[in-house]
Amino acid sequence: MGSKKSTFWCYASGMLFGAAWWLFIDTYIWDKNKNQFNGDMNSIISFISGILGTVGFLFVNIIPRSSMTSDEYGKELSAFRRFAMLIAFSVTFSSLISAFWIFFAKYSCEKYTLWAGFTIVIQAILLFISTYIFRFMRSKEEYPQYYY
Repeated sequence: MGSKKSTFWCYASGMLFGAAWWLFIDTYIWDKNKNQFNGDMNSIISFISGILGTVGFLFVNIIPRSSMTSDEYGKELSAFRRFAMLIAFSVTFSSLISAFWIFFAKYSCEKYTLWAGFTIVIQAILLFISTYIFRFMRSKEEYPQYYY
């Protein structure tokens, strides 16, 4: 049962990750067509939280859980991995915070389309949930090669 449960959560995480980017790209294209290629999401600011969320996803999930507690390779390496994980968690949280900041600072005024800003927030939330589902719902028994 543990194997099927872990596989389910891996698929769910991938679907959330894909849905986040699909929603963002769909809204970006809709915004470009609606505003005659001069849309609200034309600046790099609209991409910041999604890029941070993706980088955070990679950082959080690249460090094995078993290496966080073991001192097999020395206390310095274990401490470095814990520090790297702290930075990775900070990146994911900053992605979420930046999405809300962008929404309230840019898209809440009358000049911009509210849906475009709301999409950025939804994307950040989906990436955030996807990151932690993939990190904490996989079992060590099913994928031992990833837990060195």
